[in-house]
Amino acid sequence: MISIKNKLYSLFFNADNDYNKSGSLNELKNSTLHFVTDFYRDSTYGLPIYRKLPIGECLHSDKLTTDVVKAVNNGDIKKAMSYLKELIFDNERLRLNISTLKKGKINYRMRRRDNYDLYTKDEMFHIPFDSLKAVPSYRYSISGFPCLYLGASLYSCWEETRRPEIDKVNFSAFMNTLDMKFVDVLCPNTIDSIDNLVRFIIFALCTNFVSPNDDNNKFKFQYAIPELLLSVLISERNSGSKALQGIDGIKYLSTRYFRDTEMFGVEPVFYNYVIPIKQYMDAGHCPELINSFRVTDAKANFDRILRRYRLKAHRVRINNYSSSLFAVMEKNLFPKKEFGKLKK
Repeated sequence: MISIKNKLYSLFFNADNDYNKSGSLNELKNSTLHFVTDFYRDSTYGLPIYRKLPIGECLHSDKLTTDVVKAVNNGDIKKAMSYLKELIFDNERLRLNISTLKKGKINYRMRRRDNYDLYTKDEMFHIPFDSLKAVPSYRYSISGFPCLYLGASLYSCWEETRRPEIDKVNFSAFMNTLDMKFVDVLCPNTIDSIDNLVRFIIFALCTNFVSPNDDNNKFKFQYAIPELLLSVLISERNSGSKALQGIDGIKYLSTRYFRDTEMFGVEPVFYNYVIPIKQYMDAGHCPELINSFRVTDAKANFDRILRRYRLKAHRVRINNYSSSLFAVMEKNLFPKKEFGKLKK
């Protein structure tokens, strides 16, 4: 079995390559497909396996990828969703992996706060239905459609919120009350099958980094395929697809994992989850999501400092997450496991 990850992470996400220099969705698609071709041309990595893959299916996957991007660029979202569905499904079988988040797992949410104040538990949940005009554009989002976004670590949340002032942000811990299933948008360990080829293509199209210079752009081409993928999965789930029965959302790897942060390079620290609502209400939050989580009260470092909590100095070391400030912040969230249910 040939591992693609070492080559991928050292070359594919190198700042000087075509993938990271992509200036449009079309360039992103081309660099992704070119990388796969170049990977297999290198006999050190892929040629023996490439010869075992059905060439017709490989070409069909490439064509569908091109068709998806072309339809998006032409503004034909219905056709783009149709092509993407054909790419990620083999008849009724989903080609992407599905993972389970076991009951009782802890994930986190962080929100910016410009003034020194604390949010309520409700305010740390998804944007309420009566405030949909405030739904911003995220990597996995649909305009006017609320989702709950969680991170596996507070550090990942901090990176995803673009490193706000650490003493002002609010953060809460979320514990799921039941097993939850997620469609994985992660890099496969190998590309030894059409399924893994599709998984890699989806991963690459959904994980392109948005530079700080482009962060305030109204349109981010890097978000086009993640938004489309979320739409397809929600549509298929709502239509009763057996492959997506019981699916709660998408698990994906933060693009911040691939930056030279000189802090943490452990992949699980950077796992994120997007959980779309399942039941629309005129106001408040999704009842099904409320029942799926217990949430701690929001905390903030300024509150701890004002109360004169003692915190030993910790020096951040690469891959030593347990001794970082973020790990200490996580522990301070639930010293007595004070998880509570939101009000309906």
